[in-house]
Amino acid sequence: DDELAELLNSQIELARERNDQQAELAFKVRLGEIYENRLKDAARAIETYKAVLEKDAQHKGALSALARLSLSKNNLPEAIDALDRLLAIENGEQAISVALQLADAHAKQKNDDGARKALEHALSLAPNRTEIRTSLRAIYERTKDWQKLADVIASDADDATKDDEKVALYRRAAEIHRDKRNDAGTAATLLQKASALVPNDRDLLLALCEAYSLSGRGKDAIQALERIRESYGGKRSKELAAVHQRLAQAYLSENDKEKALAELDAAFKIDPGSIATLRDLGTLTLEMGDLDRAQKTFRALLLQKLDASSPISKAEVFYYLGEISHRQNDKPKAIQMLERAIENDAALEKAKTLLAQLKG
Repeated sequence: DDELAELLNSQIELARERNDQQAELAFKVRLGEIYENRLKDAARAIETYKAVLEKDAQHKGALSALARLSLSKNNLPEAIDALDRLLAIENGEQAISVALQLADAHAKQKNDDGARKALEHALSLAPNRTEIRTSLRAIYERTKDWQKLADVIASDADDATKDDEKVALYRRAAEIHRDKRNDAGTAATLLQKASALVPNDRDLLLALCEAYSLSGRGKDAIQALERIRESYGGKRSKELAAVHQRLAQAYLSENDKEKALAELDAAFKIDPGSIATLRDLGTLTLEMGDLDRAQKTFRALLLQKLDASSPISKAEVFYYLGEISHRQNDKPKAIQMLERAIENDAALEKAKTLLAQLKG
């Protein structure tokens, strides 16, 4: 082996003397392989490969060998440099392999940005490779890159072969757009795709309705809710009452107060103890000027058990009763209700403002 190394060194000298760089570098790579594999001298092998790269910075054989040896010695910076240079000149399957090695090296250094770029390069060459997509999803989630995470998940949904898997992935991507990016419009688009696969899924329709409402598509929200209402086939249940209540909110977003009131009446008939329905009935009838009904509704709320989880507080109920009495020109009653509102919540600014106004 030593004699073979000497022979290769002499060949290198001869090639250099006749200015045959291609032969010189080929002999040097072979010499590096002798040092690496037969003489087990990694240091001299690395030195030899680097000498090749000094004359040809894009020599694939030398770069590949240097990357391999650097990884085996856990010299990650040097390995990353070699792999990065190699990736720029490789293509096809070999480029994918190099990109994955580079991503792994960056990951060992806790460099999410470097790992992400390498994996994205690999994905551009092999868009259907599941393990690449999975690794990217983990990085996007860890770095809170919600746009890219949602895009990858939505793409996974497009490629999925089973409907239940598609629906789950579309919903996950939609949740990210809605909750992390405040993009209800894109969420609605994804939920539409999911709903088309399971048109009778009420939970999915409710999620779609919410996305429509948040993105200002009140008419679309109404259509989705009407589909849910029709799915009950006339059966009365508390779930249906909630649908009527949400339909009322959708109609209000379209400024159709009469239809909103009709939906709230339907919800109240099914579930007269619903705090949310009573709240919406009270505020809507107050807004529409039906003070007597509004007053009765808010008084009914005082009979309910209101706590921190309730959609309206007892202080707010007293405030609305004070507001109603004020509009009815019953100043003493209005002051009494507003004082009770402040007793329940000293920070309720609207109650303090109206009380100060009435006390002059």
